[in-house]
Amino acid sequence: MFSFFNCKLSLLKKNNICCSIKNIIGEYPNNISYYKLAFTQKKSHIVVDGAELSNERLEYLGDAVLGAIVADYLYQLFPKENEGFLTQMRSRIVKRESLNKLAQDLGFEQFINKTNSPKDVFGNTLEAFVGAIYLDKGYKKTKRILINKVIREYFDINELIKVDDNYKSRLINYAQKNKLNLVFETKQNEEDMQGHSYITSIIIDNKEIGKGLGNSKKISEKNAAKNIIEKLNL
Repeated sequence: MFSFFNCKLSLLKKNNICCSIKNIIGEYPNNISYYKLAFTQKKSHIVVDGAELSNERLEYLGDAVLGAIVADYLYQLFPKENEGFLTQMRSRIVKRESLNKLAQDLGFEQFINKTNSPKDVFGNTLEAFVGAIYLDKGYKKTKRILINKVIREYFDINELIKVDDNYKSRLINYAQKNKLNLVFETKQNEEDMQGHSYITSIIIDNKEIGKGLGNSKKISEKNAAKNIIEKLNL
């Protein structure tokens, strides 16, 4: 057990993890082991009592905690908005791209070995970090920390309201407005030997103008539409 007292004694150490955590959440951890586990990736192959340790369980927990806190925050912030608006706003905050960027803004590079890591390692680690805060501090304090030290400091809610990241709908609307024949052709990615990914071709007026990859048909279509939106500056 690594206590707050241990953190105080080690403040002068270079790159001390206790100081780094305090800079992020505003206070010292009570049990540093939760946070160390949050930064332990599966490929680290740390085995204790025959079990391989990684942050995946914490990631699962943190995902649920973060989603609940963001939902509660938005519910209180927008008392007159409907479920669709609140769901869309929550997804813009907790989507993988936002979490990846947020983790980097919080300085997670110092804890993460990016070599051979999945592209979403930052967002995954951030969710595990939220799980660590929850186990260490409890729900009420975690909620206060995330709202005051993260959401309010790193997200411009007014700008998020203006964002439209439904790329497929935007592309469909563009095609309808300009009377274009738009087709999404999605199939399993033949280059993926395990068959876990899909590729979507976007065809406008019988001409293929772009593709997108994803680990589901929905994500594949979204990525393809995003590529076309950016290509055409729509």
